[in-house]
Amino acid sequence: MALSLNAGAYISEIFRAGIQSIERGQSYAAASLGMNYSLTMRYVVLPQAFRRMLPPLGNEAITLLKDSSLVSAIGLAELAYAARTVAGTYARYWEPYITISVIYFAMTICLALVVARLENKYSAPHRR
Repeated sequence: MALSLNAGAYISEIFRAGIQSIERGQSYAAASLGMNYSLTMRYVVLPQAFRRMLPPLGNEAITLLKDSSLVSAIGLAELAYAARTVAGTYARYWEPYITISVIYFAMTICLALVVARLENKYSAPHRR
C-alpha cells in the first residue's frame, strides 16, 4: 500500500507537470476552432503532454520494479526470500543472489527498451 501511494503521488505529479508544460496558446488555438475543454485536452494538450511525460513515467516504472523487491508484504514468494532459503539449505550463497541480480537486470533492461521504443514512436518529427 505504501509503495502504491508513493508511486501514485509521483505519477500524478508527472501528469500535472506534463499538462502544465504545454503552452496556453495551444488551448487558446483549440478554443478558437470551437473545441470545448474535453476535446482540447483529448486532441491537443494530452498528445503533446504524453511525449513529455513518457521519459519520467518510464523512469518511475523502472523505479517501481526495483522498489517492489524491497517490499516484503507481497503475498507471493519473494525472490530474496527464496534466495535466503536456498542459501541456508544448500550453503550456496553466491548463486541465488547472482541469479536474482540477473533477473532484475533483465527486467529493468526490457522495461527500459520498451520505454525507449515508445519515446521513439511518439517523438515529434525533426524539422530542418
